[in-house]
Amino acid sequence: MSTAVPPGAVPLGSNGGPSPTSVIENGQATFCVSTLNSHLTCTLCNGLFRNATTITECLHTFC
Repeated sequence: MSTAVPPGAVPLGSNGGPSPTSVIENGQATFCVSTLNSHLTCTLCNGLFRNATTITECLHTFC
């Protein structure tokens, strides 16, 4: 499956490769929110972060 990239847009992806779900156009990034789920989910409660706390020594974050 291929996604068309608008003219002048720069595709984003891991390791500099293209990604059909992320595009920068006119200084704004457009992406699928599901790509952030792992970064916004607490590993203790498996829900989205609420009043999150980060341990400075190891940078683990939980709510």
